Amino acid sequence: MHRSHRTLAALIGLATLAACDNQGPTPPTPPLSPSSPPRVTTGVRIEGPASIAPGASAQCRLIASFDDGTTGDVASQATWTTSNASVLTVFPGGMVRGTSRGESALSARYSNRTTHVYVLVLEDGTYRVTGRVTESGGGLSGARVEVVAGTGAGLTATTGSGGSYALYGLAGTVQIEVVLDGFEKETRTIVVGGHTTADLVLRPTVTPTDLSGGWRLTLSASSGCDPAVFGDATRSYSATIAQTGTALQVELRAPALVTASVRLNGLVIDRRATVFLPSDDFYYATYGIRYYALLEMLAPDRFLALEGTARGERTGAAVTGTLDGEFALYRSGDANGARNRQFSCRRNDHGFRLDRN
Repeated sequence: MHRSHRTLAALIGLATLAACDNQGPTPPTPPLSPSSPPRVTTGVRIEGPASIAPGASAQCRLIASFDDGTTGDVASQATWTTSNASVLTVFPGGMVRGTSRGESALSARYSNRTTHVYVLVLEDGTYRVTGRVTESGGGLSGARVEVVAGTGAGLTATTGSGGSYALYGLAGTVQIEVVLDGFEKETRTIVVGGHTTADLVLRPTVTPTDLSGGWRLTLSASSGCDPAVFGDATRSYSATIAQTGTALQVELRAPALVTASVRLNGLVIDRRATVFLPSDDFYYATYGIRYYALLEMLAPDRFLALEGTARGERTGAAVTGTLDGEFALYRSGDANGARNRQFSCRRNDHGFRLDRN
């Protein structure tokens, strides 16, 4: 009887072991496969037309390069801007339309990467003519450059502080005329079969006063500006002027300048002097930066930027007049530009004075 029980128990145990063997060991849970890391954008570039006719439209592409070696068009995901909407209009997705003759920077931003190209707007079969108007090698500002004959007749441009100009929409044989008070009129005939450079030289009608040597230059904010903001906005600089004919090169020095010295251009016609304080945001506006030739650090978080055109007349040992331009305060700045504007006062009656050392 006991033997039978032991036999039965043995059989049950064998059956139980067999059942366990049939189930087998529980397999381990496979580890979760890690998700692929996001691609890193290593660069972007714009693909599109270098020129477009007024009223015409074109689609630009923004090609992004990634760290895995792939590329792709991300135009629809980018932020697009144009430096001159009166010349070139840009729409979401990179569609551009020519508005009027000229030139504009087209910028695109994607994944903290930014790039830009320059786009010309002019009629098919016409071209851009650029150049400088000078006297004794110095650029002449304010000269009127006009196409008086040929394709593009009637187009005009005014030279900037360095004497540069640009005309858009010329072709074939054209005649250009340059006029500036105090100088003899100059006429030039050129053949335009592509983008062309044409420099022109003017001769003064009166021998200019001599401004070469050492001076003290003073610029002061207009009384019409907020005195609480510009209480310290009378600025004085040591100035050295080199003069060749009517062209002036003005070097400024002062302890607070963000650069060791500032070099400005100017001109003198008879006894009337003009000094240019340039600024530029043609491209840098995309980044919230404005470049100023004259920038001072008043405090670690307070920068004074000066910009405009100073004009005055010499009487004895002084030149007195006004600055038509801007006094602006920024929170940060360096030789590459000013950022985070706090306040600006733009007027045509800021003070300008040169005194002989």
